[in-house]
Amino acid sequence: MTRLRLIFGILAALAVAGAQGTPPAIAGAVEGLVLAQGGCASAAAQAQSQTGGQVIRAQMSTQGGQKVCVVTVLVSDPSGAKPATRKTVTIPVN
Repeated sequence: MTRLRLIFGILAALAVAGAQGTPPAIAGAVEGLVLAQGGCASAAAQAQSQTGGQVIRAQMSTQGGQKVCVVTVLVSDPSGAKPATRKTVTIPVN
């Protein structure tokens, strides 16, 4: 009986939140993801654009006293003859 109440409570909360937009739990998770990236989202997009690859990691770091985003991108061989390679791109944070 307790499980049933819990399930109905969760469904009711999701229905109310869904009517109001993004459910709070999802919004919090997305906000946490952006914070976890440390502001490297635009650097990741830039690295992806520069290399044409798929971003697999973006991490904030400090190099020489300057904040940078170190972005790892998986780049496919255009001919398809070789396996994809990892390329690391370092982008200064403005």
